[in-house]
Amino acid sequence: MPLILKPAPPSTVLGDWMDAPHYTARQRLIVRQALEDSNKHEDPLGSNRSPFIDALTKWAGSPLGSYWCAIWAGSIYAAAGCRVPQIFPSCDAWLPYLVDVKSLPHAERVGCAILYGKRGTTAITPASTVEGLKLNGWDAQHIGILTNWIREPYDLVLTTEGNRGYAGLPIGTPNNGIAIDTAPLNRKDVLGLVPWKVLAP
Repeated sequence: MPLILKPAPPSTVLGDWMDAPHYTARQRLIVRQALEDSNKHEDPLGSNRSPFIDALTKWAGSPLGSYWCAIWAGSIYAAAGCRVPQIFPSCDAWLPYLVDVKSLPHAERVGCAILYGKRGTTAITPASTVEGLKLNGWDAQHIGILTNWIREPYDLVLTTEGNRGYAGLPIGTPNNGIAIDTAPLNRKDVLGLVPWKVLAP
């Protein structure tokens, strides 16, 4: 069978599903910036460092080699013109803005931050503080961004996360991994979402 040359296929827009009219311009900014960073990784693996990660860590004012999932998430929201918690490099700093996933319409969930960790014994209210939530057992251990929710023929949730870990590798954990990656949501320790509308100025 001979080899042939084919013209290049039509170009597509990154995150083309975000062109749907039920998404806002800010959601498009958040999701497309997150997807653009996909596949950036630590160098060396397991170090929490690389030229890209070091630049983000310095921008965040954190020590080099820090856990960087929340640093990366904060950078995405900042690039989209959103506000971030004052101590955004800490996953716990996002806790006071947490809402239950089911409290948001499906379309509004895309572009929200997603928090993982241990659930506390008290409800989160507008008056909640990080210190009070921690005293009551809340412990946010990882953060990502919900970048797609495909509802048919069944719910498939895709998240894009920095410092994402991979099962089967000899390095990294689910909360301290090696790369920025988009993958199906299969974790059982989801705490909730931080709405992009709350972060919008």
